[in-house]
Amino acid sequence: MKKFGLESGSSVLYMPPGQHESVGISSDRYVHEYRHWHLILESEENRQKRGLAAGLIIARRQLMFVTELSAAEWQDLRNVVHDGPEKLCDKVGVTFTGRFSGPEFNNGELAGQSDAQVHGHLYPVIVEQLPFTIS
Repeated sequence: MKKFGLESGSSVLYMPPGQHESVGISSDRYVHEYRHWHLILESEENRQKRGLAAGLIIARRQLMFVTELSAAEWQDLRNVVHDGPEKLCDKVGVTFTGRFSGPEFNNGELAGQSDAQVHGHLYPVIVEQLPFTIS
């Protein structure tokens, strides 16, 4: 039985290339797989509220709290933060400004999460959302 995309008996979020639908994530939302993270677009409904390129980073290892991340997972998070916002923008065909907020983590029971899965939100700022142009 899969819970939140976790393979039964495993602590790794298993999303084989081209088979993201098996864990409830359509291929059109999947952006990139890092060594310790998955980068996906938020749902269409959430992107209408938060921005066309709003994304999620999901730890590949099953954890409830961000404080449980290993040194290697923190190091790999730097890679996600470095190029993830631009990858999200490229996926939806919008122009990245070079600015973003996140990653914002809100995990655990107090956040209403019942399944152990560390994830964060990335919100790239895009030219198409600004009320002015950047010169």
